[in-house]
Amino acid sequence: MNAPMTGLRLPVRLSGAPDSATDTDDSLDLRQALSTLWRGKIIIGLLGFLGAFAGWGWAVNIAVPAFEATAVLVLEAESKPVIQLDALLQGSTGDNTLVNTEVEVLKSRSLLSAVVAAEGLTDDPEFNSQLRPDGIPEIIRSVASEWMPFLTEFAPKAEPSERRARTLTIDQLSEQITVRNVPDSMVFELVMESASPEKAARIINTLADIYIERQIETKFLATEQAASWLTDRVATLKQELQRAESAAASFSAEMELINEDTLEALSQQLKDVRIRIRARQGDPTRPAVQTPRQIQQIAALTNLEKDLEQRISRQSQDLVTLEELAREADASRQIYEYFLSRLKETSVQQGIQQADSRILTRAEQPELPSRPRVGLATLMAGVLSMIFAAMVVLAREAGLVVFRNEAQLEEATGLPVLGVIPRFPPRRRKSVLKYLIRKPNSAAVEAIRNLRTSIMIGGKQEPKVIMITSSVPKEGKTTLSLGLAQSMAGLDKKVLLIEGDLRRQTFHSYFAMPTVGGVADVVRGRVALSAAVMSDDKLGIDYLAGMADTSNAADILSGRGYARLIRDARKFYDVVIIDTPPILVVPDARVAAPHADAILYCVRWDHTHESLVRTGIGSLGKIGVQVGGLVLTRFDTKMQRRYGVGGAFDARGYYQS
Repeated sequence: MNAPMTGLRLPVRLSGAPDSATDTDDSLDLRQALSTLWRGKIIIGLLGFLGAFAGWGWAVNIAVPAFEATAVLVLEAESKPVIQLDALLQGSTGDNTLVNTEVEVLKSRSLLSAVVAAEGLTDDPEFNSQLRPDGIPEIIRSVASEWMPFLTEFAPKAEPSERRARTLTIDQLSEQITVRNVPDSMVFELVMESASPEKAARIINTLADIYIERQIETKFLATEQAASWLTDRVATLKQELQRAESAAASFSAEMELINEDTLEALSQQLKDVRIRIRARQGDPTRPAVQTPRQIQQIAALTNLEKDLEQRISRQSQDLVTLEELAREADASRQIYEYFLSRLKETSVQQGIQQADSRILTRAEQPELPSRPRVGLATLMAGVLSMIFAAMVVLAREAGLVVFRNEAQLEEATGLPVLGVIPRFPPRRRKSVLKYLIRKPNSAAVEAIRNLRTSIMIGGKQEPKVIMITSSVPKEGKTTLSLGLAQSMAGLDKKVLLIEGDLRRQTFHSYFAMPTVGGVADVVRGRVALSAAVMSDDKLGIDYLAGMADTSNAADILSGRGYARLIRDARKFYDVVIIDTPPILVVPDARVAAPHADAILYCVRWDHTHESLVRTGIGSLGKIGVQVGGLVLTRFDTKMQRRYGVGGAFDARGYYQS
């Protein structure tokens, strides 16, 4: 028995296939992703259509329509009161801070609470979720309350009913109201969304009215508070003024009648007295004898001088004090008159207050719903469905580790790919033989000839016994066996095709079944090989079919009889081809492998997972048998351009269709 054939190599790759599975870059990955999406265009388009249809159906038949009503307010930022007051009652100033403040005021819970009370929204199921049916059948509710009462012990305690209803209503109303400022202006749009167009317009108009009323009430309250404060302040100032005036009058009444002119006269008199004293005293450098009369006159004038000095000092101080009291009284009078005038202005202002805002446009009942927008819903549903479908296609592609060219297969297994066999057009087994005979120049038959060439010249010695197997069923083993047998016979070789799959026994679908015996009979020695072999003149080959037998197929192939069968076949035939079952399904192929010179391992294009191929080849390696070469089968020539496999070339004129 010869050792299994090794060293088979196919020096020429498929045209257009990459040299390495890892020879890629980002641009190639992008092309592959786009190619994957293009291949899945039918699925993506179908899901997109179904999604768009579902979106249209939801928008038309299921979704509850919502209507939007809009009221427009303007904030009079530059307005002034009718009677100008100071900062107490001044109008608003237009800046971003004011705009943001007004937006928050319009959205405040206190304002919305007033709207809820005015419209009675706590009794409306649209706003009070407690009034909506929860959809729980009464029988389930009763059973739950009877058999699971302990759940209520751990349930969070709800707020009181009225308080919670008001809170929920305000929350829901806040979600349905939108306040937005028109850019670069002091104009505000109040938008209310509701299932009822009449309700939407009514509620948003109520909000605008309450907002205007609140502004007037706020100003009136501020004016009222200011008037009250001014009244108290004026009364206090009046008392202070009276005290100041009374103090000045009392002081003026108690002191001597004096003014600046009187002080001036006293000062002049003092000067005259001093001159007279100096005249009486004479020249101090030339003292003279004074008479007693002169001495008495000088003493009298000196006393008069002292008296005048005291009077001038005392009356000067009194005059300063009087002037201070007069100034205090005058200041109190000015403050009193100022606050009195402000009190009168504030009293007038109370009856003519105006709001800083006014309504430009009152909301009207909308005729058409704002949502759902049928066109937009249809488009969005279709786009989202297509995106989801694209993600599914890409995810499936990323997780699908299959082989689409020989470079990928060689990279994954480290074994040579001897051929790539296109898918045979016939789908019925009986039509395969007719196709092989009638289409000798077809792409599939030519690919088998290429495989034959690789087998014959790929190794040091031409193999005589060739076993064909795969990982799982439906990978094209039998079709390849038939085509390879016919191709070998085309070289005037005597070929024997053995049905190694004794469990399924598919040869009866292709050939006339023998009446003498099959593989099991030859192995047991009941029938000679020459007697059991049948001939097919159309293919030009002999074949040995399997026949029904109660013994296990693996036991039949493991015995000495099978080794003898192969040995006898070597003597009488140039090429022996054995079609065996999948190696991961039953052990038959592993049992028969040591008797072969070459093992061809079939891998279905774009179908067989990498792990299955590795496991199948590894199971042969465990028994010391090496796979001679791989064959990529059932290659779809129509899909090769979509996958970027095989290159972009035109083979018309070379192959028979």
